[in-house]
Amino acid sequence: MIAVRRARQKGADTNRMGIKMAKELVLGNLENESSEDLLQRGLRYCLGQGVAQNRIEAHKWFSISALKGCVAAKAYRVELAQEMSIQEIAESLRMARELITIH
Repeated sequence: MIAVRRARQKGADTNRMGIKMAKELVLGNLENESSEDLLQRGLRYCLGQGVAQNRIEAHKWFSISALKGCVAAKAYRVELAQEMSIQEIAESLRMARELITIH
């Protein structure tokens, strides 16, 4: 898994801590983040502010923010999806589901 690989790159002993803890080390704990925080994360990826511009990542964070009740995230997600391929949207939703399943 990508998150476990990233945790190992950060020097974590994933054999000791377990996969779930390794994922949380890299991904953080979504339960503690507000829908507005997640919306802002999506906007950063959408606009390329401080991170590489990435529509798939932006759509993923808009989706998670929308699930937490952010109306603006729903609107951004719909608008962004119009610029994405079906494969990009599917990848984004798969990634969002994976994160939600972890948390």
